[in-house]
Amino acid sequence: MNTRTMEYMKALEKWGNITKAAREVHISQSAFSQCLAKLEQELGTALFERREKKWMPTPAGKLYLKGAGEMLDIKNEAYRRISALAIKSSYTMSLAICSEVFILYSNQLFSALRSGFPSMHLNLFRADSKNALEQLRSGVADMAIYSSVPSKIKEDPGELLYQEELVMAVPFSGNGEPEKEAGRENIIDSNQLSASSLIIPVEDSHMGKLLYPLLRSYYVNLEDCYTADSYSGISLLFQNGYGSAFLPSRLLAREKTKSYKIYHADPPMRYDLRFMAGERLKKEKVAADMLCLIRKQIQSSEEN
Repeated sequence: MNTRTMEYMKALEKWGNITKAAREVHISQSAFSQCLAKLEQELGTALFERREKKWMPTPAGKLYLKGAGEMLDIKNEAYRRISALAIKSSYTMSLAICSEVFILYSNQLFSALRSGFPSMHLNLFRADSKNALEQLRSGVADMAIYSSVPSKIKEDPGELLYQEELVMAVPFSGNGEPEKEAGRENIIDSNQLSASSLIIPVEDSHMGKLLYPLLRSYYVNLEDCYTADSYSGISLLFQNGYGSAFLPSRLLAREKTKSYKIYHADPPMRYDLRFMAGERLKKEKVAADMLCLIRKQIQSSEEN
């Protein structure tokens, strides 16, 4: 069967008028009438009959229209998938990644995305969470991975990737005995905060917004602290012995040699890492495919 003919008959079902149906499918009224007559001749039965100046489907017509609708749905779904595949294979994708993820997973994510989307041109760039979302909304980025405070989930409707915790790493200054695994009993208090210099993020950063209320509650003199505007900057100062540092627990967990002890805030300073696609890609399956791949890659990295 010709799908074009099916589309003609669905138009006639919709309008009940050959003139209007012909206008919708962009053919002449006479050509439409000839198409209907030819189809009825092939099937050996009438598909429509006139009732009160309107063309109505016969029982055979209803059966034909039901099958036509199902076949057109299959056709449209196939075209949609082909279109999504074309986007997946030729589209240039820009992904803005916040520092909280970039420093941990950028290399693994780039390799995984290149493998999963071999013909796609990928641009991964680093941005803080606020800029990542601004670039997404302005169309500079097609997708973004960003930080979100859990209490503001309604304002950040992206897909949750995982939840992170900001912890305090204190350089180990014991008697040389192997450090025991830090547990939840290691809670930050005024002693830890005053024991050595602190390396903290700048106040207007995502981490800073979580951390500064805690520091103020312990009356920490913020002017005496070292500051950095990124995880890499904080890590560099920490590794060079500038003092205790506040860093993501996952970043510290990846260190093979631990020369520090971890302390947690009570309540924990947790934040979400979320994923969001731009408006033009929200309806494309490629966005869902990329989200699935990113989640899988992060889980795989955590297991390893």
